[in-house]
Amino acid sequence: MDKYFAFILDDYATASFVSSSRLYFGTIEDFSKLIDDEHNLKFIEPLEQLKNGEKSIKVSVAMW
Repeated sequence: MDKYFAFILDDYATASFVSSSRLYFGTIEDFSKLIDDEHNLKFIEPLEQLKNGEKSIKVSVAMW
């Protein structure tokens, strides 16, 4: 049976006075398919950490 994971990402498309997040669900293989070019290389290490069983991983995806 495949394990499904939830990724919680801030939703920056909302108005500036509102904060919200979105949940994305999938298997490790689903998320591995998204890391396929040089723009997403910073996600390889966190994905490997997830594969190795780490429970809480934080990755900065946007900087101000």
